[in-house]
Amino acid sequence: MIPRRSLFAIAALGLLSTLAVSLAQQDEVSMNTHLTIYVTPELAKDGGVVIVSGIEVPLADWQALPATNAIAMLDPANPKAAQVTPQDKHFGVLVTEAITRVEFVYAEGGSYTFNFQVDPTGQGTVPALNTDRLSSGIAMTLDLDTGEEVNWDSTDTIAIIGAKRSEGWAGQGSAWFYEFATFSNRKALVLRSFDALRTTALPDAFTAELEENLDQ
Repeated sequence: MIPRRSLFAIAALGLLSTLAVSLAQQDEVSMNTHLTIYVTPELAKDGGVVIVSGIEVPLADWQALPATNAIAMLDPANPKAAQVTPQDKHFGVLVTEAITRVEFVYAEGGSYTFNFQVDPTGQGTVPALNTDRLSSGIAMTLDLDTGEEVNWDSTDTIAIIGAKRSEGWAGQGSAWFYEFATFSNRKALVLRSFDALRTTALPDAFTAELEENLDQ
């Protein structure tokens, strides 16, 4: 027969173990970041390429960010919304140029997911969206604020396959981005910054010139 004092000790240890697991699960849930990348109907129809880079930040910095932003809240029908818990962060960003990089932050030690949607506020019929991941992993790029090269462990290159631009074009488009999105060219780029996001794009007029030269 187990002494009563031992039973109390076992019960206490069990309670502490359950509490520890519960707190660990709570921390895990509260460190999820969700990103929805909205593309214009024109971009969904014609095609393009989006380079998605997740950047780890200290947990305290991540917790200080708002839980969501206006773009994400404008689309309650987004299937991503069903995955978001009250402790998560969910951000939205609108991409309008054919060659764009999206940078966003997530908590150190946390996780992130992203999805693509056609901008629901766009005019006319919403076209089908066809995307494909071209690459995923480490990417060396340029910090346009400092001009220094940085390595990002979490970078995905996503092709938006449309009537004008194929998956092969998207691969060429991403190469153009890394070639022309330089510190010396930063004033010619389309830069937009938000609380947890930054987009960098080649102007569509510049992309059209590159496409014209490619065809010659």
